[in-house]
Amino acid sequence: MFRKSLMAAIALTFVVFTSGCMKFNMDLTVNKDDTVEGSMVVAFSNSALGLMGGGNPLDTADLGQDQPGVTTMPYEDSEYTGTKVTFEPKKFSEFSTGATGEELSFKRDGDIVTVSGAINLNNGEIDTTQLEEYKSNPLTSYLFENMDITVSITLPGKVTWREDCD
Repeated sequence: MFRKSLMAAIALTFVVFTSGCMKFNMDLTVNKDDTVEGSMVVAFSNSALGLMGGGNPLDTADLGQDQPGVTTMPYEDSEYTGTKVTFEPKKFSEFSTGATGEELSFKRDGDIVTVSGAINLNNGEIDTTQLEEYKSNPLTSYLFENMDITVSITLPGKVTWREDCD
């Protein structure tokens, strides 16, 4: 259930890509006992919310509710307003979302912890060619200028290999 809630939260953030100015920050810590803990912030710029009459285009307040070890709280800084989700340590099998390779997963083989997959905010719903056109079009490019998207993973040991990312 936690896996589905987490991936749903990630996928839902894509909905607001066309409304601009958002913050999606995920901060994960991999522990030596094969657990992952951390937090996630899903928020929208105060200026964008003001243009929409102050309403939140995506109600994130119930993210993770009814999940053991998951807490949510309102998030607000000088630029963004939304929700912060914090979760207590979850075993790799509870956190990882599976075999498709499109989700983030954690596995241990001896002393080596492997993190693999991707966080697909598109969820297959928008043609990426069309998305690139929106980003390069002067009339719509501003929607993408102020996005703050970060995924940070802290590992318990030395990183011995990584794949180059674009």
